[in-house]
Amino acid sequence: MNELQNKLEQYIEAPDVPENSFEVGWEYELIGQYASAMGYYLKCAELTDNDLLAYECLMRKAICFRHMGEREEHVKSCCKLAAALLPNRPEAYHLLSQSYEQTQQWQ
Repeated sequence: MNELQNKLEQYIEAPDVPENSFEVGWEYELIGQYASAMGYYLKCAELTDNDLLAYECLMRKAICFRHMGEREEHVKSCCKLAAALLPNRPEAYHLLSQSYEQTQQWQ
């Protein structure tokens, strides 16, 4: 919890720095607070000009939705957005294919 407190203090001092949002999101994800984590990931993705960081945020959101359970449509949506952002990266396609398999959408 101490690391989360440190990241929150950094965020409060500079809320418009995308990396601060990502770091807070990551700390929340580590303690299983997925809804809180996704809010910070979304803010980071919206603020950043770095496509790789935005991609990572979208993938982290998809993983959080997966941990929450019964949210596969949201997982798919995040993966599709990530793949559209950086189509040559494989992670979004991999997680998307897992989601289709889990929901038995074979086509």
